[in-house]
Amino acid sequence: QGSKAEGIYCMESGIALLSHRSEEGEMTVFGVVGPGECFGYRSYFADDPHGARASALSRCKYCFIPRDTFDALLYSNKELARSFLRVVARDQGPRHGPSLRNPQLSVRLRLIYLLALFRERFSVEQENGELLFDLPMTRRNIAAMIGTRPETLTRALGALEREGAILFDRHLIRVIDPHRLFDERARGTVAGPSNQSPHLSPTCGVRDKRCRWLPEVRG
Repeated sequence: QGSKAEGIYCMESGIALLSHRSEEGEMTVFGVVGPGECFGYRSYFADDPHGARASALSRCKYCFIPRDTFDALLYSNKELARSFLRVVARDQGPRHGPSLRNPQLSVRLRLIYLLALFRERFSVEQENGELLFDLPMTRRNIAAMIGTRPETLTRALGALEREGAILFDRHLIRVIDPHRLFDERARGTVAGPSNQSPHLSPTCGVRDKRCRWLPEVRG
């Protein structure tokens, strides 16, 4: 955060948390980056300093693509340029943050909204229709994303468990009746599309000599 955008980053493996720290020291978590996803491109295209930082939630390997190399890729491959810009145009970035941290919404609804955002990326539909989420975040991370305290999040999870809506075990959340749960979200707030980062193939022309391991940050 605050450094000059000299290129973009492409995650080859692992999961990283995107966050912004204000001048007052308050941290706002607004997204995650997974394998094959790029980050840092918003500041790159705007020619602005990076407005966020990436902290590893697991052992991560990322590839840095410097400006000259990335510009050459875009100029030489029109299909790649169109695909990348199309996804960038659809990316909401941190704009869904106000909905996730809206104090007018209950923590319960904010949690359901977060699950809806992560449904496509981090859940697997079971044969019985249930959804199994494997979230790469601690309760503290989740609480930071929805603007609440970890103990308040724990109470909201407990209430949903007692109702039989979910089963929670460490980083695994099993949604028993997805239609019912997400219908509740739809009634309580108007949600936008999920935040996704553009994907570049690992064979984009920048290989292991520019790839580095991102140290794991726990907590």
